[in-house]
Amino acid sequence: MTEHIQSYRRNSGLSATLRVLADDLDRISAGAGPTEADLVRAPVLFDWEPKLNSASEPAIRGVVRGHPVIPDGEFLRAEILAVDPDLSWVRTWTGFFRLAEPSAQAA
Repeated sequence: MTEHIQSYRRNSGLSATLRVLADDLDRISAGAGPTEADLVRAPVLFDWEPKLNSASEPAIRGVVRGHPVIPDGEFLRAEILAVDPDLSWVRTWTGFFRLAEPSAQAA
């Protein structure tokens, strides 16, 4: 399996991605969180665990399912920009992810 490292620096639609990100973060800081539509479209991370990236910032690593580019069953590592207190979703640079079961190491 390949590990895909998600990064805003590799995204070809950077300006659009940042506009959506800013709107999402504004909603989250106002207490609204993602919409139901956001979560329905969001890929799912299984067997996930929190990590730190190379700059010691919060990140997550898990097995992805339902991602538009990354094949099901591949690993994803992404920086966390926002997280649900109940650990049902995270917001990364490129979008929301729903969180399924964590890895045994994260529990």
